[in-house]
Amino acid sequence: MPVEEIQGYNEFQRDTARIEKGFPEAMRQASISIATEWIAAAQTMAGLRQQARAAQSLIMATNTEGAQIRSDLEWFGGAEFGGQGRPQTMQFPPYMGQRGYFLWPAERQNDDRFMQTWDDGVQAAMIPWNRHG
Repeated sequence: MPVEEIQGYNEFQRDTARIEKGFPEAMRQASISIATEWIAAAQTMAGLRQQARAAQSLIMATNTEGAQIRSDLEWFGGAEFGGQGRPQTMQFPPYMGQRGYFLWPAERQNDDRFMQTWDDGVQAAMIPWNRHG
């Protein structure tokens, strides 16, 4: 059977093209929402004055692919992960490994909500596929 005779094939191709075109922007928007919420949650969880200052330094950078969270503070890693293993890191709380003190705990605490935001982005991108809505 020739391709043009397959029922719904042209609609399938059109919908697939729309999804492919809209998917990057839908996911970019989802990543911006997640980064915004993650920064706010980390700032709320920062307990010590030093950690609060480090959390306040968090910024969201965006590009055509999505959002990134970063800090320009040279000592951000010490505030987040701790130190005290060397004389140069005695000003930080004890080393926590990869657990972190505020940024990564904020992610773990909000993981379900962040995943829902990501899923919502996928659903928004898939709207052209929905023939019932």
